[in-house]
Amino acid sequence: MDNREAIKIIRNELNAQLHYQQIVKIRDYSDPREYKRRLAHLHAVKALNNKLQWIPVETRDMTEEEKKEMFETWEYCTESDCWKYDCPLPEDGQEILVSTKWGVSLDTFCVDEGCWFENHPDRGEVLAWMPLPEPYKVGGVK
Repeated sequence: MDNREAIKIIRNELNAQLHYQQIVKIRDYSDPREYKRRLAHLHAVKALNNKLQWIPVETRDMTEEEKKEMFETWEYCTESDCWKYDCPLPEDGQEILVSTKWGVSLDTFCVDEGCWFENHPDRGEVLAWMPLPEPYKVGGVK
């Protein structure tokens, strides 16, 4: 189940509760447990909406102009290996999670005369990436 599906299920449940309460004239605040349950549902939807999402990695072949510029600045580029990323990318040196067809792993994004995922440099190897989550804070989330 992905976040969108979970959000849809929670929203459908909330809508069903609201519809039932309108029919039988029950107020939200008459039962503190019901109010807290509804509040928990709303927080869950908010958390799922704000959760870090995978960013798909897309590549494309370089244009002739880009190839010409690359050959002038980077001697290792060859005709068969001239492509670039066509998606949002991490910062240079940023540690990230990457998803490949083999699983999920920690990696570092590198920018020099080109850009690549340090442990997965080949085109098409990384399917998606995401920033690392915030570190756990003692005392829980506020």
